[in-house]
Amino acid sequence: MRFANRIKYYFRKPHNVILVVLAITLVFLTLLPLAALIRDTFIVHPSEIMTVRGAKVNDFTLFHWRKVFFDGTKSYKLFYEPLWNTLKVSLFSSILAIIIGGSFAWLITRTNICFKSFISVVFVFPYIMPSWTLAMAWLNFFRNRLLEEHQDCLLPSRESPRQIGLHMVYFLPV
Repeated sequence: MRFANRIKYYFRKPHNVILVVLAITLVFLTLLPLAALIRDTFIVHPSEIMTVRGAKVNDFTLFHWRKVFFDGTKSYKLFYEPLWNTLKVSLFSSILAIIIGGSFAWLITRTNICFKSFISVVFVFPYIMPSWTLAMAWLNFFRNRLLEEHQDCLLPSRESPRQIGLHMVYFLPV
């Protein structure tokens, strides 16, 4: 009875209910698909019957793991080279960011330079700018007029909202 009372008391607080709902959502939307992906690396699929000798569909295999990690040149090109490139890029970009950010932080806090408040705002701005807005800004900035006729339907159009609304009204079925 004591345990039941603790659970009732726990769920009386709205933030605990939200926490449990979000935890369940995390499990269903992230952890279960990840577990399914990992499980798929240990079984033989119908399209791989010819590649994995003597295996049947849904048999246990380490073929995929051997191919990625221990297959000589293939595994080097498939896994180790991209991993090494990623580590190099992340290391050098982190070092560069520390040097530039540390230098500007020192300039802002320890010196009396002009435009101190402007520089502070410029360096804080990426933290408050949503990534989707930045992505759309980059797409619009690097838009190529030669590719406009092959434009993807998810990209923003150059037409104004009024023109888009007119097209939508014009093409509505009667």
